[in-house]
Amino acid sequence: MLAGSAAAPGLSPAATKAPAATKTEAGAWSSAHTIGLVVLMAIVVGWAIWAHFCDKTAGASQLWGWLSFVALFVAFAALIGDGIGGRLLALLIDGRNRMSLSCT
Repeated sequence: MLAGSAAAPGLSPAATKAPAATKTEAGAWSSAHTIGLVVLMAIVVGWAIWAHFCDKTAGASQLWGWLSFVALFVAFAALIGDGIGGRLLALLIDGRNRMSLSCT
């Protein structure tokens, strides 16, 4: 070891370096997640108001309305999963790749 080296005795210089800072941690909730959830909730409320006043006799419009609501719900769940665990499916699958349907 060199006399001017700042490494601790017994450790290599590479082991004493601090880990590189990452841009964001996996599962770190950000303001983008909050804004996305507020926008999705506004779309769901707007959709519900529109569905209340539209013609309810057309079967095709009811099917598309239901499918759009399911798509919004899936987007809502994926956004929460990304914010909590850093993955889109993190709401249902934990870091050990186990299905987690309870909050315990």
